[in-house]
Amino acid sequence: MQVAASLLDEAARLTAHPDWSPWVCATHFELSPSVARNVSPTTLNKVRHAVRHRRPGSPSHILSDLRRSSESALTVFGPLYSLPRCDRRLMGYADVTSIYASPTGTPGVKDRIRAHLSRLELRAQHAVIVETSAMRARVEHVLAGHAPVMHVVPNAVNSRVLSAQRDESIALRIGKARQDHDLLLAYPTRDYPHKNLEFLPAVAGELARIGVKAGFIVTLRPEEWDRRTPAFRAVCVNLGEVTIDQVATVLKTSDGLFFPSLLEAYSASPVEAMALGVPVFASDRDFVRTVCGDAAAYFDPHDGERAATVVFNGHNRPGDLRTRVEAGMRRVGKAPTARDRAMALLSTLYGSLPVEGT
Repeated sequence: MQVAASLLDEAARLTAHPDWSPWVCATHFELSPSVARNVSPTTLNKVRHAVRHRRPGSPSHILSDLRRSSESALTVFGPLYSLPRCDRRLMGYADVTSIYASPTGTPGVKDRIRAHLSRLELRAQHAVIVETSAMRARVEHVLAGHAPVMHVVPNAVNSRVLSAQRDESIALRIGKARQDHDLLLAYPTRDYPHKNLEFLPAVAGELARIGVKAGFIVTLRPEEWDRRTPAFRAVCVNLGEVTIDQVATVLKTSDGLFFPSLLEAYSASPVEAMALGVPVFASDRDFVRTVCGDAAAYFDPHDGERAATVVFNGHNRPGDLRTRVEAGMRRVGKAPTARDRAMALLSTLYGSLPVEGT
């Protein structure tokens, strides 16, 4: 969602660019409701768009795909579980659960069917855009000679995260929670199995054992929160879904990002935290190290005691913590910007300015 919202914001700005304006103004954007809620009215006024519910089987889903598009269609991100009728189909892809073995055990029948359909849709694209070279290699391996043309366009920090004003309602809720905790760590996420949410009570318990009352700030939907155990809810403060504009407040009013995910393509949260000067405590996995390098403090996402030790040591060694934070800000400062990403994505759609190796 954040990539699509960022693409729209940057596309709206490009309407003022003499070289890009004719292309962007001729492009029609179809948005999901969640993306539409995360872009400003100013952006929506500058681009041709329609808000559509893209649930498979819904009338708008079927009618939209029966309508023949102009020449090319770019999906950010797929799969759609359908094929738009157009001459050239392109899809951004970050569906790691369909091309990697499940880190949480054998998936059920429904998940296996979904993954199979996702891979079939991959093969039907004229080009696929991923965010890392590792993801490109994995897609090519899984499709075994049937992979479409692959492009790599790295993730970037949404410019609105960097410019967002402090959200006082969010800050107030976190401030109240801080009165009951020694440490508050943020984990903005939905409730997917690979997000490893059940790990949080174990870490909180280990921190309590060494005298630190820690809590976790999460951003779950009401139904996701209700599914969680009492032990989970006892150590977490749920803000509900937050907008892109609120992410900065969530991270900056916490004591750090806690990121125990087991599998990702390229999550935005560590990048956003580094850009904002927020400490990162993360899974010792290649998909995080590729993004954060030496700017994060790492732990085994299955070892609660070790994770608690890493967090405790991080906050009791402020010099080391500051060194990592500064390294993260330097790292993000050298990375492509949201505008760079948008131009690369749109160039792929328009068939100009190759993005390979960007």
